[in-house]
Amino acid sequence: MSSVLKGSLKANRWLLLVLALALLVRILYLGYYYNMPDWGQLTVDNYYHHHWAQSIAGGNIFGDTTYFRAPFYVYCLALLYALLGTSLWVGRVFGLIVGLGSVTVTYLMGKRMFNAKIGLTAALLQSMFPVMIYFEGELLLDPLFTLLLQLAVYRLMIWFENRTISQALATGLLLGLASITRPTALVFIPLIVLLLAISLKNAGAWAKHSIIFILAVSLVMAPIFVRNLVVAGDPVPIASQGGINLYIGNNSNADGVSAVLPEPLGHNWRLKEITYLAEQEVGKKLKPGEVSSFWTNKAFHWMRNNPGEFIKLYLKKLYRSFSDREISNNRDLGSFFNEVPILKYNPLSFGILFTLAIVGIMAGLGRHSHVRLLLLIVLVYVLAASLFFFNSRFRLPLLPYYFLLAAFGLFSLIDLFRSKWRASVPLLFGAGCAALFSFYPLVPLPRGSSPLPLTSKGLYYYANEDFDRAIYYHRLALSIDSTFPETNLNLGACYFKLGLADSARYFFEREKRFNPDRAKAYTNIASLYLVNGQYAQAIAEAKQALARKPYDVMANMV
Repeated sequence: MSSVLKGSLKANRWLLLVLALALLVRILYLGYYYNMPDWGQLTVDNYYHHHWAQSIAGGNIFGDTTYFRAPFYVYCLALLYALLGTSLWVGRVFGLIVGLGSVTVTYLMGKRMFNAKIGLTAALLQSMFPVMIYFEGELLLDPLFTLLLQLAVYRLMIWFENRTISQALATGLLLGLASITRPTALVFIPLIVLLLAISLKNAGAWAKHSIIFILAVSLVMAPIFVRNLVVAGDPVPIASQGGINLYIGNNSNADGVSAVLPEPLGHNWRLKEITYLAEQEVGKKLKPGEVSSFWTNKAFHWMRNNPGEFIKLYLKKLYRSFSDREISNNRDLGSFFNEVPILKYNPLSFGILFTLAIVGIMAGLGRHSHVRLLLLIVLVYVLAASLFFFNSRFRLPLLPYYFLLAAFGLFSLIDLFRSKWRASVPLLFGAGCAALFSFYPLVPLPRGSSPLPLTSKGLYYYANEDFDRAIYYHRLALSIDSTFPETNLNLGACYFKLGLADSARYFFEREKRFNPDRAKAYTNIASLYLVNGQYAQAIAEAKQALARKPYDVMANMV
């Protein structure tokens, strides 16, 4: 072993220890997770990414329509599937490696902004933080987006320090990669250009750096834009999901936390459905980008016509961005964490992190430019993301900056206690207010428990032809909300598979009664009539289904 390598290992021994701890915790978590039935029960976004990556790895590299979601994460996953084989282990270990990279960058940022001690503490917090551990083990883009955004911010710091064109280029390329992972990163472009103007002062230098930076971002986005144009004839820069996501968060039924559309679309809406509704209202065929624009306009129309409701809802979403409560639209995180000891008994939570971060902001806002930068990053992102709807993984990219602020706040408190403890009183008061704000449920969640996690489990077992177990979970879902859309429908489908036609019909009829605007129950009842040779009744039910969903394949077949 060379003396240079020995010196490097010795200099970074504490970081390596933190990374070893992070690796151990994540391996233990994945090992435990693997033995849970939840391992193979892919939630909506996991399922989407997994099967899209499989399609790409199987040779469907360019697809045949506009990207609905930003593609970079899925192409990374597809490359790994092509090289290593399709396995959930491949995707989950990829997330683990990305997470370790993020811990490393958090340390490097802390060391550069403050000192090695603060960087190490921030990295340690990240290595043990339960929400980070959980999401890194899912087939989701958010951990990769977190890492890419961190790298862009790290390069931004270096760029502002040495003011070289090469760093402007590097920052732009990294922000471009983050943007084709999640387009929300684009909100940082105007912030960076503004900060650059303040930093450089010289108009010529500012223009030169800004142009290089923006061109670098555009260079990364360009292949996606060209692909959408060539394959689909649709001039969408990255993806077409922005419009419907904006509408989900801004309509008369929105609660700010659920990825749910107004009935009859509800929680399990499909692209075909939102496209059909848009085309019906406009009166012509629409490309995916035009469909996105339609729903964007619908959202802004609601905002303009309901300013009071919009502001109230927006403030609720802002609050939830700082609340200790973890929320997922795919899985009940509280229930899942309680099943995994390494998460259940982990004392760290967002409320603790937020409290310490506020202390760090109070201690360093007036005297530390890096604290101001971190605060700006958090605020700009939260203000933009709150236009949509809140989900715990949507604030995941901000957690490294919270870790840094929290570590700085912790050591600021310790230093004040050691030197002049009276000076720490304002910080302690601020910490108390922050804790109260984050932990106390100022904005309660929508009333009642959602049956969706149980429904997802039921559908998983249904797909695996374990109908008795599927019935068990669907009945549990029914006990939470007996009228919830498609709960009765799912039970009926299970009984139909077991050959119990009368029971199936009973639950299909219940579905019709409780959710008369949805087409599936009519289609299923039509199928029952068809099997029994009752053709007139089958046609009548099929017509009812088609009146609600004219493009329904099954209803047209009946």
